[in-house]
Amino acid sequence: MAIANGMNRFRGLLSDFVFYTRGKKQVVRKKATSYKLSENTIKSGRDFGEATRNASYLRKAFKSLVKHYGNDDFHNRLNKNFTRVFNSIPSEMLGNKHLSQGNLKLLEGFQFNTGRKFASLCYARLGLNIDPAGFITFTWEKPKDEHFFKRVPNATRTYIQMMVFQYDLDDGGQYECIRLNDLVIEPGKPIDPKISLKLEVDLTGEKALIVAAGIYHDTKGTRSYDKRYFGCTITHALHLNEGVEVPFAEVKEEKIKDKEETGVGTWGGSLEVGTADSKPIYEKSRRPID
Repeated sequence: MAIANGMNRFRGLLSDFVFYTRGKKQVVRKKATSYKLSENTIKSGRDFGEATRNASYLRKAFKSLVKHYGNDDFHNRLNKNFTRVFNSIPSEMLGNKHLSQGNLKLLEGFQFNTGRKFASLCYARLGLNIDPAGFITFTWEKPKDEHFFKRVPNATRTYIQMMVFQYDLDDGGQYECIRLNDLVIEPGKPIDPKISLKLEVDLTGEKALIVAAGIYHDTKGTRSYDKRYFGCTITHALHLNEGVEVPFAEVKEEKIKDKEETGVGTWGGSLEVGTADSKPIYEKSRRPID
C-alpha cells in the first residue's frame, strides 16, 4: 500500500492498482489476484460433494438411530467413511465418480457411537440371506458357550433395533428406509440360539443395501443412556443388481518403475585389498534422496 502526495487524485482502478481515499489521504494498493483452482482440484471437489450427498441420504434415512445412538462427531465420521468409498474408485474416474463404482464394504463396521463398539455389547452375529425373488432373511445367531448379549446390571429388558436402507443407484437418488420391529429380550428367560425374520423388499434394478443394528437396555420401562451399555453399527453394506450381490473389483493402477541400473565391474576369484586411502575403481554419481 502507498500514499499519494502529488497534485493528481485518482479514484477507482488503473491496471492492477486500486485508488481510494482513507480519511484525508489518497491511498493506492495493488489489486488482489484471484487464485485459479486446478482442474484436478475442481474434479476432486465434485467427487467430495457427491460423497457427502450420499452420506446425507443415509443420515436422514437412519435419523431415529442417529438420534438415539450417534455422538457429536457422527456427521464428520460418516462423511469420511463415504469419502473412503469414493477413494476406492480408480483415479481415471476423477470428477465423475458414483457410489455404484465404489467399495461399499468399507462402510461395514461403522460405529454410531465411538464410546462403545456394538460387538462388545451384542455377542450374537447377524446373518443375511438374499432371495432375488424379493425376500431378505435376517438371522441372529448366538455363539456357542456365550450369552446372546452383554449382561447389564439392573436391566429388565434388552432391545435390539434394526433398520434397512435401500438406495437406487440408477434412479436419481431415490431411497427407501425400513424399520424392523424391535427384538425384545428379558434377561433370565430362555431364548432360541437362532432368531430369524423374513422381509419382503423390492430388489429390482441396481441398489445399495445398508443394514444398521443397535442395542440398548431399560430398567422398569426407563431407557438407560449410560454410554457403556448402548451402541449401533452398520452390519452390512452391499451392492446389488436384481437381488444378486455385485462384488467390488479392485483395479490396481500400474506404476511405472524406474529402469533398473546395471552395475559395472567384474567379480573375480581374488581381489587385492585396498588401503584406507584408496578410492574405488568405479564411481557412479547418484541423485541425493529428497
